[in-house]
Amino acid sequence: MYKEPLYTTTIEIQRCPLPNGAGIKQIAAKASYVSKLLMNEMPDDIEDAFAAVGLHLLPHSQKDFKNRCSCPDWVNPCKHIAGVYYLVAAEFDRPVPEFELRGLSKQELQAELIKSPLGSVLAAQLEAQETPIQPSEIVVMPKLRQEPIDTSLDIKTF
Repeated sequence: MYKEPLYTTTIEIQRCPLPNGAGIKQIAAKASYVSKLLMNEMPDDIEDAFAAVGLHLLPHSQKDFKNRCSCPDWVNPCKHIAGVYYLVAAEFDRPVPEFELRGLSKQELQAELIKSPLGSVLAAQLEAQETPIQPSEIVVMPKLRQEPIDTSLDIKTF
């Protein structure tokens, strides 16, 4: 009987905190950003807010990633690393991982957005309209294992 080999695949994404909350003021000033983020959705053009202050929210070059796999393939990325990249990309459909890479938790992001006049109005409206999630709206996503990392390295491992 053939037994499928198991390989260890690691992708490290460089953590880069936002200096003094840069980009958050641009986000808090635009209704479409605030409303989507408060509903835990990622605006399609979110990078524009950060580009205005010379930053990137999402990793944007190969230098932002370090990867390795224990498989014998010599090409990098191998099929295992590519598969994990797809899982990481699925996680980035939600706003939380991107902001966590920049040193801002979901609670801190929401607190910053609610400080703006627009954010406080939208947050109050969303709270008043809270509706239960219907079973048909639930999507099961594969879980990525996040291992504790040495934060002094400023790297996030998936």
